[in-house]
Amino acid sequence: MKRTLIIVIVIFFISGCKVTSTKDAEISFTLETKESLEKYLSTNNLNYEKNHLYTLKDIRTFAEFNEQDKLSLPQVLFFKKNGKQVKNVFNHNECTNIISDFNQINDLKIDKSAFLFEELLDKINPLYSNKVKDDMISVVIFYGKYVSSHKSINNQSFEWYEEVSKVNKNDVNILLVSLDVMQNWNLTKETKESIGIE
Repeated sequence: MKRTLIIVIVIFFISGCKVTSTKDAEISFTLETKESLEKYLSTNNLNYEKNHLYTLKDIRTFAEFNEQDKLSLPQVLFFKKNGKQVKNVFNHNECTNIISDFNQINDLKIDKSAFLFEELLDKINPLYSNKVKDDMISVVIFYGKYVSSHKSINNQSFEWYEEVSKVNKNDVNILLVSLDVMQNWNLTKETKESIGIE
């Protein structure tokens, strides 16, 4: 069953300095698996590394992200080496190309209202092995199959991932996080119905 949710999706193009927003996106949640996510990424011709792939931890985390409006896509978060999230100033016509110079992330102001990188790590699970290293800049890029009908939304996330992947992987933690509902959460029938999964 498809559900229409009112969400605001802010799309900012790092290299193009454009800001676009979309409302009334049609959302369709389905139960996903490791295999279905990888098939989706491959279908979208994304050349990814398996140790970059993550999902939300459980339905409680999904609900928390929903309440805090963190299911909006596309979304990218930057964390300093000390694990503090920086204020995202790379939209609203800022033409800073953050992807080309990760060193400047450590000089940016922190977002005091955001969670720390280690707190985020408690809310996600690696699909394979966790290769996150301490004391490194971290870039977290979110995507979701639930917005597949709006292909450009996930395409933006995938473009960011490809740009970030061009840097020296020994200098940056890269996480590509699916915000989808996972089959291994073992949801009750009532929970599935409440989010529109038959």
